[in-house]
Parts: sequence; C-alpha cells; structure tokens
Amino acid sequence: MPRPLAHALNVLTMLALFAAPARAQLATGNWTPAYGPPLVVQTTQSTIKYCCGQLYGSNSGELDAAYGYVDGGALHLLLTGNMPLAWNLEGIEAWEPIDIFLDTRPGGQNQLLPNNPVVQPYWYDLTPLTGLRFDAGLEPDWWFEVGGSGFYFPVVATAMAELPTAGGGAGTYLGTILSGASQPLAGGTNPFGVSMALNDSNTVGVTRGCGPWSGEEIHSGIELIIPLAAIGNPEGCVRVCAFLAQYNNQSGLHNQVLGPLPPGTCDLGPSGSVDFGAIPGAQWFSVCPSSTP
Repeated sequence: MPRPLAHALNVLTMLALFAAPARAQLATGNWTPAYGPPLVVQTTQSTIKYCCGQLYGSNSGELDAAYGYVDGGALHLLLTGNMPLAWNLEGIEAWEPIDIFLDTRPGGQNQLLPNNPVVQPYWYDLTPLTGLRFDAGLEPDWWFEVGGSGFYFPVVATAMAELPTAGGGAGTYLGTILSGASQPLAGGTNPFGVSMALNDSNTVGVTRGCGPWSGEEIHSGIELIIPLAAIGNPEGCVRVCAFLAQYNNQSGLHNQVLGPLPPGTCDLGPSGSVDFGAIPGAQWFSVCPSSTP
C-alpha cells in the first residue's frame, strides 16, 4: 500500500475511534464523589421502616436524600434509602414502587390525567395516579418508576412514559436487572440506554413513624442514569418529584417524598386525592447543569 494512503487510513481510523460514542455509564446504586452533597434531605420519619435492608431486598421503605448532577449528556440521579422488595406469602415477589417525575420543558401535567400510558397492566400503570396534583408551577413531562418484576426475586425493573399536556403519551418497559447488580437493563425496550440499579442494603437512615427526623446521610439506594436525549434534551435545570407509593399498583402514597413533607405527616392516602400544592413546602427539587462537578 502506498505510504500516503496508509497514513491517511491510519488518521481516519484514529478519528473514528475518538468520534465513537463513549460506552454508557452503568448505575450502581451507590454514592460517588461526583454527586457531592445532597440536593435535598428527608426530614420525616417513614411509616414503613421496619427492620434491615440487604443488598438483594428490604422489608422497609424510605427516601433519605436526593443527589444529582448532569454530566456526559446524562442526568445522574440517586435517591438514597430503601425500596420494599421481598417474597410474599403466596410465593411471588412483592414490592412498593418508587415514582419519579421530571419537569424538563414548558407544558406537561400539573395534575395527572386519566389517559396516560399503561406500560404494563397493574404494575407499571399511571392510571391509579390519576388526579394527583403537584406543587404550583411543577408540570412533569416524564415519569419513571422503579419496582419489582412481578414474579422473580430479587429482580427489579423500571419503566418510563412521556406526559404530554393533553395526555396520551407513549410509554415503555425499559427492562430488568438483579437487585444489587450493576448491569444493563434487559428484556425491555430501552432505545436510549437508560441505566438503573438498586442497592437495598441500607440498615440505618430514618426511623419508624411520622415525626421529625434528622440523622446521618445514607449513601446507597436507587440510582438512575438517564441520557438527556431520553427526556427531550433539556438545556436547563430538571425539576424532580419522587415518592414511595403503596403496594404494587400505586393505590396510595406513603409519607416518603422528596422534597420532604412537613414533619408530622403520615401516609397521604389514595393517590388520586393527593394535592402537593396544598401541603406546605416544596415537594420537588432541581438538578441543574451547573451542579456538574
């Protein structure tokens, strides 16, 4: 091969290597220094704090703090604490899901509509949340839910859906991983490469009840790495509301919300009757590009 042609091919090969997209980061469910200090911390005890967590499952639920940053074209979000995940008496997996709503652009739904997607009947279904109202000015455009697989323990899954202002958006079941694992989601449709992990091993954190709580920070829980392309390529801050719902079908809300509910608040009752706008304080927080380390 002539020397000039060989040199040109070598240059093109190097350019192609540098231009190739970096391998998507995998969530681990653990805090890293990139997260820095928490964006918001829990101030209320949990009504479903029973005992101890383990890497592959917990019988308790709590949201202790939220961490987040934007880097590498992705939103990194860590909700520390535990998600209830266990076998029930019927021998199938039982869990109580974490719902995460993202406000990334004008429009969206301040009050959830009845025509939002049913990604998977009963388990990953937005319709039980119909009527839930967020704080004034918060109009989520996207919904993510982390929960169980329905049958296999300790498998966790996640789904997402778009929330157009008029409803009728599309949703997708992103897939499953083993609790405690850091691996790509499998068995679903995940075109943007969203990554999720659950580390359910927390054994401290909030105590049981409805009263005030303050204590040491927890550094493990539910982590999502969401490519910005999956949520409409936002250029500014992403506003987030996260909460722990009751039972597999989200029939009601517990008192674990970030931003937190006022201390002394117990479970919020049926999902459709919840109005965060009528509750003092901001039940949301922001993750901004400027928070990138």
